[in-house]
Amino acid sequence: MIKTAMLVVSAMALALAALPALAAAEPGDPVLTFGSTGNHPFTAAGTGNAVLVGTNGENTVEVKCTSSAGSGQFEGATNNQETGSVKFTFKGCTTLGGLAKCTTKGEGEEAGKIETTTLPLHLKTVVHEGKHTPGVLITASSTELEHSNGEKGTHFATFVCGGIITVNVGGPSTKTTEDGTKHKAGVIGTITAPEEEVASNTATISFQKDAANPHHQTHQIVTGDEHSYNLWSNANGGETRTASETAEGTLTFEKGVEPKLSTTPTE
Repeated sequence: MIKTAMLVVSAMALALAALPALAAAEPGDPVLTFGSTGNHPFTAAGTGNAVLVGTNGENTVEVKCTSSAGSGQFEGATNNQETGSVKFTFKGCTTLGGLAKCTTKGEGEEAGKIETTTLPLHLKTVVHEGKHTPGVLITASSTELEHSNGEKGTHFATFVCGGIITVNVGGPSTKTTEDGTKHKAGVIGTITAPEEEVASNTATISFQKDAANPHHQTHQIVTGDEHSYNLWSNANGGETRTASETAEGTLTFEKGVEPKLSTTPTE
């Protein structure tokens, strides 16, 4: 009897010891639950200025755009969807304190207008300072392009400022720095509204640069991924370095479409 009691106590102790581990389980990737399967289009509208911070040699290049918009869609064979695509258009884009307009490379483009390529969109759980937050990871097409500095890498946008500075926003598909960090080109934003399990026709997303290092994003890590994500850019064929994007905007689905955002813990 004594041995049996000891075994029962030991089993209970092990079960109790496992409870903190269960409570600390990381949330899985978020999903949007729609009322139907298939593609679900949305439009995007920015709030305030959008600012890209990059480099030209040793000098910081800040490109400020007065408006931003876009369109895209979530896709999937079920009504729970976490991937899609998006394309953005920025207008009123200038650098050098507004002295030089920045325009997508190509003939006949509207001055001060920058367009991205169509970019993959993923719902992810963002990790920052020990907290887990629903967010989005925007990456580039898997197709590698040759940049003006001869490097091959991902591509978000190419534009010319003042007719003399050509900026490629993209970067290496993967890169390991001296400290052992594995990098990929991408930009992470957090979903600030709506709250989880609330049906809504809109979603608000915020992208922020790091206060201590303006050439990096505040949010660089997502669960289940060993890579650190940042934008990369180069100017006039120079070295490709990290860059950041500060912007906020709202995605709006078609009338009557009100998905719920939810996450589930990983095992």
